[in-house]
Amino acid sequence: MSLSIYSCIICGASRERKIPFCTHCLKVATKEMGRIPQHSYPFPLTTLFSWNQSNHRFVQKLTYQMKGNGVHSLWKWFALGLVQKGDVQVLPTAVVPCPSREGAYWDHSSLFAKEVSRVLGIPLVRALRFSDASKLKQKSLSLKERKVLKFKALKEIEGPILFVDDVVTSGSTAVAAREALKSSYFFEVWAISCRE
Repeated sequence: MSLSIYSCIICGASRERKIPFCTHCLKVATKEMGRIPQHSYPFPLTTLFSWNQSNHRFVQKLTYQMKGNGVHSLWKWFALGLVQKGDVQVLPTAVVPCPSREGAYWDHSSLFAKEVSRVLGIPLVRALRFSDASKLKQKSLSLKERKVLKFKALKEIEGPILFVDDVVTSGSTAVAAREALKSSYFFEVWAISCRE
């Protein structure tokens, strides 16, 4: 009999089951998933985690694991968690990922949106790209500078849209996406975490 050993993506502990977390980190993740973001945004927002001072290290590790080495089981876990938590108010006609600044379709947000699309059974539509003026790394921008983000629409989408991103901070990325898509339909955002 062959035994496979896997490592927890948070603490590195060994385990036999092929899930992203050890028992301890799974308990922490499950506890943190119940927190609700305290911000209000101009769109419905569903997140798994509220990123705040008390859980900063844990949520930061989760987010960086997703960005770094592409743990497929983690994307699937996040997608299933959002589907279970999410109260889809209007059935979307398309899942639209936040575009990569490099234009790549294998970046973390695109791959995560692909998993959300697969779990929901709704088409993934890569309908946006950054305008040339918005190529700066978002992490280095102030909240005021983030509000000037611009996207160009690559496709027109008829019907409600589910926009998928990894982290929502000011909400300006989602607002820019909604403006670029010129959607008069329902626009909902799903993200892994919301910074407080």
